[in-house]
Amino acid sequence: GRDGSAGCGRVARAGGAVLGRTDEGGVFAWGSSGLGGTIPPAIQAALEASAGFDHVASTDWAFLVRTDEGGVFAWGSSGSGGTIPPAIQAALEASAGFDHVASTDSAFLVRTDDGGVFARGSSGLGGTIPPAIHAALEASAGLDHGPSTD
Repeated sequence: GRDGSAGCGRVARAGGAVLGRTDEGGVFAWGSSGLGGTIPPAIQAALEASAGFDHVASTDWAFLVRTDEGGVFAWGSSGSGGTIPPAIQAALEASAGFDHVASTDSAFLVRTDDGGVFARGSSGLGGTIPPAIHAALEASAGLDHGPSTD
């Protein structure tokens, strides 16, 4: 905090839940359980054991976190990005990092530093990338992050 006391190191929100990480490493979520407000115990333990969060993203119904050590975790509504299939999780964790993370109300898009492109969530709302677009995204040198807001 401003007075030298411990504070909240990172905060994110989903549509009906909030995620916070304290400076000391405590990880808390609250709000609607189905919208990411309850962290599964194994995920919470892994998040609290990590040195910090490299990336945090949310849909309206789920959270996605990459830890500083490269662990990747999702929870909340499985249809909106709250679960990651094992093969995708392994690829995300094997990458050197995330170049770009974006989300819609119901899906996540991740481009890894090594050029992999992954989407999770509701198929009709961005969770499935059409094959031709997927190939073009992976073949590109990077994604335009849009205009700077700085």
